[in-house]
Amino acid sequence: MMFVLEGCSFMAPVKIEPPKTYTINALPPCLPSSHLNKMALLVLEPETRALYNTTKMAYTIQPYQVSFFNYNQWSESPSQMFHPLIIKALQNTHHFKGIVMPPYFGSYDYALSTQILQLEQDFTVNPPLLRLEVRAQLSHGLSHQIMRTEEFCIEEPLLQKTPYGGVVAANKATAKVLQKLTEFTRSHARQVSP
Repeated sequence: MMFVLEGCSFMAPVKIEPPKTYTINALPPCLPSSHLNKMALLVLEPETRALYNTTKMAYTIQPYQVSFFNYNQWSESPSQMFHPLIIKALQNTHHFKGIVMPPYFGSYDYALSTQILQLEQDFTVNPPLLRLEVRAQLSHGLSHQIMRTEEFCIEEPLLQKTPYGGVVAANKATAKVLQKLTEFTRSHARQVSP
């Protein structure tokens, strides 16, 4: 006995939607400008905690568990997105004579290193929010002595309970972290003479 199924093929291709790709590119809207001085700042590429060092977008729906969206992703890793933004924000303050990045073999007065500790959408709270946590460390260029370390944590509410709502919140949170980071760098780079 033979069965024939009309209009149905087990070999029909399954249409898979490509993932939606988003970027973080927000800068603070207003940065205080200062007089240009003769200091040079080396801005190292941020390190990212291993869990978030991916283009996958992280979220949580229950405590102690992190998941990743299947069809939504970042255009680059957090480190790759944040590094040019940190440099641009610091340039916009006009505080340093020069802002350089690796590979750089010349002299510099200060070095700024950062670490992205958390970048995730949190749906365990109401309203849900985007949590961005960054650690900054400023070191003296000649002695490599650590001058100051500080952590910045921004929690930005999601206006929509969607991955895109998290993208919008991530951009707002980034602008706020960059504002704090530039204030931190300008303030402590002035306190110790090179």
